[in-house]
Amino acid sequence: MTMIRWWLPFTLGVALGVSVGLGPLSAAYEQDESSRRSSQSQQGQTEARRAASSDAARSSVERKLDQILANQETILQQFEVIKEELRIIKVRSSLR
Repeated sequence: MTMIRWWLPFTLGVALGVSVGLGPLSAAYEQDESSRRSSQSQQGQTEARRAASSDAARSSVERKLDQILANQETILQQFEVIKEELRIIKVRSSLR
């Protein structure tokens, strides 16, 4: 009987102490969990924005590359014309 007298309060005290001690821990865990979820959703939004801006940047770069390619083709055609003119001049100078 004496064992039950001290054992019951001791058991209740331990249970109360554990629940009081775990209460703040569970609240902290819930806050961490909610902040992790919001962080993940923000990361998802950020990645979506990056993907959209990356697509826009990629199309912009492709347009610039197409323009550069067109310019190079024009320069090459002009170079061919100049090369032909120089060949004609060379032939004329060698005939004199």
